[in-house]
Order: sequence, then C-alpha cells, then structure tokens
Amino acid sequence: MNKLKVNEINDFFTNYSLDLQKKRHDEMLVALTKLVIGRISYINNVEDILCEINYKKTEVSLQESCSKILGKIIEEKGLSLQGHNFGNFSNSEFKKLLDFLEQEINEEISRYTFKFSKEEILVELLNLASVISKLNIIIFTEYNILYKPIDNLESLGIQLKFLDKMNFDDLRSFIGDIKVSIECAVDTVLKDDDLKFSSSQSSKPVNYIELIRLFHAKSFIQQIKEAIPILGEARKEFKLNNENGIVLPQILFEVFFNYSQSTKNEKAQVENDLTKNLFNIFYESLEFQPSDIYSYVGKNEGERAFRLFDNYLTLADKELLVVDIKNKQGLTLNGINNLLDILTLNNKSFETNDKSKNEDSYFASPNKRLFRAPIIDLDSKILMPTYTWIESLIYLPARILNRDIYSDAVTKNWNELIKTSYDEYYLPELKQYLESMGISASINMDLGKINCLKKEIENIKKMPHEIDLLFWEDNTLTIMDLKNYGMQHNYRDVRLVIDKIDKQIKKMNKLKNFILLRKEKFESILKKEIDEIKIGVITVSPTIYNYLQNKNSSAEILSIKEFKDKYKRN
Repeated sequence: MNKLKVNEINDFFTNYSLDLQKKRHDEMLVALTKLVIGRISYINNVEDILCEINYKKTEVSLQESCSKILGKIIEEKGLSLQGHNFGNFSNSEFKKLLDFLEQEINEEISRYTFKFSKEEILVELLNLASVISKLNIIIFTEYNILYKPIDNLESLGIQLKFLDKMNFDDLRSFIGDIKVSIECAVDTVLKDDDLKFSSSQSSKPVNYIELIRLFHAKSFIQQIKEAIPILGEARKEFKLNNENGIVLPQILFEVFFNYSQSTKNEKAQVENDLTKNLFNIFYESLEFQPSDIYSYVGKNEGERAFRLFDNYLTLADKELLVVDIKNKQGLTLNGINNLLDILTLNNKSFETNDKSKNEDSYFASPNKRLFRAPIIDLDSKILMPTYTWIESLIYLPARILNRDIYSDAVTKNWNELIKTSYDEYYLPELKQYLESMGISASINMDLGKINCLKKEIENIKKMPHEIDLLFWEDNTLTIMDLKNYGMQHNYRDVRLVIDKIDKQIKKMNKLKNFILLRKEKFESILKKEIDEIKIGVITVSPTIYNYLQNKNSSAEILSIKEFKDKYKRN
C-alpha cells in the first residue's frame, strides 16, 4: 500500500478557504440531489412525488449508470452471452468472470483518477462521507422535522425524511448504496497499488457523481460475488448483455424487497438491562466504554480542544486528541489508544489478527468499513470525517457486543459473558411466555453436567452440548437454539446468515439423533414420554433465511416475534 503524502494533505487543508469549502459543499448537495432524483425516477409512477418536492425527472439512478458502465465493458470485450446458460457455472468459474469484470472497472476508475492525486481523491471522498453521515443522522434519528433548516443539507435531509414517511421506497437502501460506494472507494484508494493517480493536485474539482457511479459499479460486482453461492438453481437466470450489464435472477430482488419492506421499522436489539454491567466489565479490560466517548462528543465545542462540528473533515494532531480526551474524561492513555485502535480504518494490529484479512471485499470486516472505523492514521496526525466519526459511535456498542473488534484484552471470559448477557438475554422471557401459554418449558440445559451423559458427550464435536430452549406439547419434544444474527443489509450478510443457520441446523439434527439414540435415558431425565422430536432456531431479529431457503427444511427458523405468534394461545 502506497503511503499517503501528509504534507500534500496539509497543503490541501491550508488552501481550503471558507469560500472554497462552501462551494465544494454546495457541489456535494447538487450531486446528492441529482442522485435522489435519479433514484426516485428509477421507481415507476412517482412523478407526483418529484413534483411534491419540486424536482424534475432529469437524472439517471445509480442502478442505471451501473448497467451502462458494465454494459459498455461487456460489449467492448464481446461478453454478451445472451443465450448462454450459466446454470452449470461453478462458484469458481463465476468468480473468474466477475474478477475480470472488476479489473475492467478498475481500468475505468483509473482513467478518471489519474487526473487527480491520491490525497485529493481521498480528502474529497471523506468530505462526502461526512456529509452523508450527517444526512443519515437527520433522516434516521430523532431529528425534529419541524426544526427550521440552517443549511441546504438539512433541507435535503428533511425532504428525504418526508419521502421516507410516505413509504414509497426504502431510503435505507438509497443511502446504503451511496455509503457502500464511498467505503469501496476509500478502501480501494488506500489499498490498491494498481489504481492510477496524478503526482500533483488537479486544477479541476472532483466530480462527485462520477466517483460514486464508478465505485458503485465496482461495489456491485463485489456484492454479486457474495450472492453467487446462495443462488442455487436460480443461477441459470444470470445473464450478461450490452444494454443491462449484469442481469441477476429476479428472485434475489423480490426476496430482498420483501425482506426490506417487512423489516423496515425493525430496530436491531443492542443494549438491554444487563449490557450496562457488561460495559463496566469491558472497561476493566480495555479501560474505556462507549459512554465515555459519548460524553466527550456531547460537550460544547468550546469545552473541547478537538473541534467536531465546525467542518465536515478534520486533520488533527493525534496527541492533541489523546490529551484532550484524557483531560476531559479521565481515561488512561491505554484506554484512549484502545478506543482509537477500534475506530481506525488502517489499523495494522486489527488486520494482523482479522480472520477476514484474506478476503478482497471491503465489507468483509468492520475494520475495512469507513462508516464503522472512520479514522485514517497518518502517524502523528489523524484524518477524520467528523460526522462519520459521530455516526460510527452509534454502531460502537453493537460492534463490541458482536465481537467486531480486536484486542488482546478481549478474553474467552468476556465472550462467555456476552453470550449469557446479550446473545441469550431473551431465553428467560421465552420460557416465561411459553409457560403463560400453558406449555412446559426449560432453558439452558447443560448436557455435560448430567452424570449419565457426561462421558458420552464430552468428545462429540459440532453438536450443541447445551440446549437453549426445550418444551413439550403432546409428547413432542421441541429443542431450539437462540441466535443473535442481527439484520441483513447486503448480499454478504445474506450469505453469512444462510451459512450460519444451515450449519446450526446440521448441529441441531446431530443433537436430535443423539437424543433419539438415548430415548429412554432422556425420558428418564426429563420425566416425559418422547414420541417425536422437533428442532429449530430462534433469531432475535428477523432474518432473510425463510425468504430464500426451502420451506421444507428439517428445522423451523423463527424470529422471536414469529415464535411468540406461533405459540400464542387464546
């Protein structure tokens, strides 16, 4: 990875006058407004929506521009295989094809970026990321819609919030498309030595829309690589053509649309009455917890040496930030460094220990994603999109609880505490619910602690040794595992959750057979007759699994809400 020229970034900030900042900020708003118009126009019969917010149907969407970029490459390379049946293509063959297309897109990107320096492109991308983060905060947090906008960004945010309330489209998807394009761009600029740049700054401004469209096409290819393994027989509907670029099976769009619509108002369950104690224990190991940095950010600008809200992007002395947090929050230097490590995008210690480090996808790890880890380490200085830093703090508790951080101080004991206090938090509630419906239930049955089973089970692998939830109805024993997989927002999330659930079903089936082979022993332990055994997985949040997988699965996959609905008794 080529090192960034800190002096050039310094010069960029020095020459970035208030008038120039305002001009570039206005250009970003124009670009975002055009992307909004393109998105709305892409959806049929919404001209009345455009009129409602005084827009005209003049722009193409990111989806349409992506099709044009890929269609052009496919035509030039003679890849328009309209009659080809991809049903027999293996995953590795698809990967070779998609790797080739991605390399061609990289060439397209280089034809644009070679006009600008690497530092110039990076700074503009980070500026844009900060603007998107503020927009995201306006739309999706408790932002007062009656509040009088103080600038055009807030006006755009309130217009989008209005559109979101009208429920004509899922704006999470629109904002998500832009964010993943920026994350892909930043990751590529920082890590791809083959990308071509100028040795000096350009006299012309960066075209934000062109950048987003090019990197959206690249991120689209990376998303397809994730989708291929879950297509199954539907891969025969995969097509390449000059007009539409890559045509994916319709089922993918239908599934994602249905899942997105059904979960639009769902909020991921993160903190509960036990996590406060968890974060206190976390503090004992890493010497900070999320509330410390919330308190620091929440101070008035004049109370912090490190200013956040004056600009969308800041280049700051790292030591100044460390000393300021230490003085204001009373944290140790070790605690502050642990915090900054977690939020640093190019964190070498994280990459050394990250299991996904060999995956080329920028969203393979939270440490590779700008909106999770927005600090760019420049040795003695840090480069940071300020509002993206604020947005990243919203995700910090979930990252900690989902083990999406790396530190030597995070031990197996800590992971076990998360399992009992976070992952399995709802088990007592589920037991109580079943019993209120007249169904006998039990939780956390550790088979390894039952004397007559202890020796038999201790060497069995890839099978649960503890049953999260078991209950009886008419001599039918149902055993279920509770999992906290979160929500699925992209094809990688989908692939991973399907893979995890499929593996869990295999483990549960192995447990089912283990019990059946020792039926009399278990009847004696449970003091119940067992005529049949059913298995299943309960998920804290709804998953996309049932939308994609065979409904005749050997196990039931239910969210907590679906589980309660199923076992509700009048």
